[in-house]
Amino acid sequence: MGTDLAVIVGSDGGFSFLGLLELLVWVVWVVLNLWIWQKTKAVGNLLMMLGAAGAGFVQLMAFFKEWMGNGIWLVSLAALTAGFFLSVRPMVEAQLAKLREKLHSVTAGKKDAPPPAK
Repeated sequence: MGTDLAVIVGSDGGFSFLGLLELLVWVVWVVLNLWIWQKTKAVGNLLMMLGAAGAGFVQLMAFFKEWMGNGIWLVSLAALTAGFFLSVRPMVEAQLAKLREKLHSVTAGKKDAPPPAK
């Protein structure tokens, strides 16, 4: 395919301090999502944990110049995105329900009031 390793990983495939920092960020994401998943058993956190592990694996392989193609990277990003969506969705739906309830209570109060005078 046309994608170069340096574009995706951010280095030429060798050791770099920034590459190490990126790997550490992915490891932190894995650990945090593992802790949350162990407590909640939420599918969203499981997907984010797997996605972060895949992205960390891609970064680790870049250190050893063992690139396996774009498949793992794309699957990792898809898992992170799906996991984030599933994690955030209940909170967004709860906020929307509150807004709908508030809107309904405001509009219901206006139905009982007399029409405005002309």
